[in-house]
Amino acid sequence: MGQKRLESLRELIILRDKMGRYFEREEHAAPPLPGTWAPPVDLYETDETVVLLLEIPGVEEKDVRIELGENHITVQGQRRAHGGEESYLCVERNHGPFQRTFRLPTLVDDKDVRAEFRQGILKVSMKKQKGESPEYVRVKIS
Repeated sequence: MGQKRLESLRELIILRDKMGRYFEREEHAAPPLPGTWAPPVDLYETDETVVLLLEIPGVEEKDVRIELGENHITVQGQRRAHGGEESYLCVERNHGPFQRTFRLPTLVDDKDVRAEFRQGILKVSMKKQKGESPEYVRVKIS
């Protein structure tokens, strides 16, 4: 009885979070894919760069992939659940795959993109450019 009640409560919390993010998302963000979770993001620009900050504590660097398109950036990955025989009383952290895609406000230089992953924050800094941008570039995290 208690486990079923916990699962129902978890489903309601997930639904609440998804609906809240749907109504709060900005025009630059694509909605998360079904069956995924959406880590919080800040996307901002300065005079010279566009910067993406993504909160993904508990995600390993090897489980993150960054792709830069002509006018968008996609970050995808996975937070693995802790396996074990624990009987959880409360589950609030999201696990499983995630994917976030954002339309960039300007073209960026695909040869001047830096990605850093520190203390659970992924920071992608993209230098602005004028002219044409490539169709697709994979970015390595340093």
